[in-house]
Amino acid sequence: MQQPQSLLSFSDQMYQRFLRAYPVEYRQGFSEEMAQVFRDLCRDIYEREGLAGFLELWLTTLFDLLKTALEERFKETYMTKEKFVRLSGWALMLAGVTLLLGFAISGIPAANFDRADDPLAEYNYFYDPFGGEDVLFEAAPIILIPSALLFLSVGMYGLRARYGEGSGKLGNNSLLISAAAAAAGFLATIFMSIFSDEIWWTIWVYSMLAMFTGLLVFGIAAMQKRLLPRWNALPILVGIWFPVLFLSEQFGANLDNFGFLGGAILWIDVIGMIALGYLLQGDVGEEMATA
Repeated sequence: MQQPQSLLSFSDQMYQRFLRAYPVEYRQGFSEEMAQVFRDLCRDIYEREGLAGFLELWLTTLFDLLKTALEERFKETYMTKEKFVRLSGWALMLAGVTLLLGFAISGIPAANFDRADDPLAEYNYFYDPFGGEDVLFEAAPIILIPSALLFLSVGMYGLRARYGEGSGKLGNNSLLISAAAAAAGFLATIFMSIFSDEIWWTIWVYSMLAMFTGLLVFGIAAMQKRLLPRWNALPILVGIWFPVLFLSEQFGANLDNFGFLGGAILWIDVIGMIALGYLLQGDVGEEMATA
């Protein structure tokens, strides 16, 4: 199978940038070898399994990289589990804010300064060729929405660190899936801004479905076992809407006539994320505080 050299080259560059998440000493000792192994693996997987295998490799690698980079950072800074849980709570709150800003800015009509014959024309930023005087309207969602998903991945991992064991095997694994799916959504969003292939949109949708479904399953365990200090229904409230809308469309429901519904759900999820992060950063537990 002919290899798309541009895709492999871009993949190599992205992987080397992600390696910067590791501490300096770790990178100096292992980054070149890791980059070479991943480069060869990408080429081999694409030859044998095509694009599907290549994407599966990237998704599993991204989650493993995020997990091990955090672990190495913890070793370097002596970060305790308590500190990580607190930081992940703040990450969840920040995810809610950046997600709201990203989608809000993407819906602002921006003046079409790129057309000299019609300088006052107004339309949504994504119909405009990138650049010009309205570049801030165009660039902000591209930065904010992936950032929100990265913060969400950290937040889901923090929820698992704090409540995973108490939620049982199903709840624990569901939060692990949520963290991995948020990281996959982050990667898909980056690729969507570079490539026009619809596959990235499909990956993004299913990543969000997995992330919110995982949070929903954890929320059911939280309700049953009263895991949170209060508002135990909060994970369900945040996690339920995306799966419901997805299933509704699969069964033929036309959601185009309910434009207000998307905005209402966005607000519910944003407020829920902020509230969940607030609970998480303030609930380290005695076993963590004394660890």
